[in-house]
Amino acid sequence: MTGRKRRRHLVAVLFAVGAAICILYALVPLQWEWLPQCPLRRLTGYLCPGCGSQTALQQLLRGNISAAWHANAFIFIAFPAIVLTIYADYAQKQHRRLAAVLLHPATIAIWLVVILLWTVVRNLS
Repeated sequence: MTGRKRRRHLVAVLFAVGAAICILYALVPLQWEWLPQCPLRRLTGYLCPGCGSQTALQQLLRGNISAAWHANAFIFIAFPAIVLTIYADYAQKQHRRLAAVLLHPATIAIWLVVILLWTVVRNLS
């Protein structure tokens, strides 16, 4: 990708993320039936690792850390890691070592184990 295309792509992504943040801030999830619901929870009654993350992100945007923690505590670890991994993938040429570590199959396997453990732990309580 050329420098100009890369910048356009980055601006488009940042605009989309900004728009999503504004929409999430403006909505109240419990009052809107059309917002996405977890298919695993609807079918089994169990919480998936992402259940409550929409509410948690909305509460974080409003500065309510306690409510965000109770909605989905894993978001405090997962969200920064996801952002960093996307950045590392996007900027592989500038940050080769970071990309090599974060995109390594062993790192991905560790994340899968952590996600599985989080799912089990949150459904035990």
